[in-house]
Amino acid sequence: MLSGLPPRDNGEIDDDDDLRKWLASTGAPSPERVASVSPLARLHSGQYNCPTYVIHGTSDEVAPFAGAQRFVAELAARGVRHGFLTVKGGAHIHDLALRPGTHEWQEQVAPGYQFLIDVVKNI
Repeated sequence: MLSGLPPRDNGEIDDDDDLRKWLASTGAPSPERVASVSPLARLHSGQYNCPTYVIHGTSDEVAPFAGAQRFVAELAARGVRHGFLTVKGGAHIHDLALRPGTHEWQEQVAPGYQFLIDVVKNI
């Protein structure tokens, strides 16, 4: 459940129409609010240096793949430790049904965990 969304009997938004109505009633966020939660804006302002591993599907219907490519290029340009794994044909939540130990998990998820382990080992 998203914080601040109107409560339902089960505590969640029931459908896309409810979400659209709620979003319309709240108004657009200010550019400052957007920048405060945007990794790219924070990177541009020098406030982002967290090691980052991006796993992004080429068919993401929510966040365009080109945006991920741009973000990774910006990470590289600023010397932020990073990794990038492209999931050909992957949608936004491409890994929801993947299970540890499967070939797909090893290809599409495990590299991100390995990056995290490597970063933590070097702290």
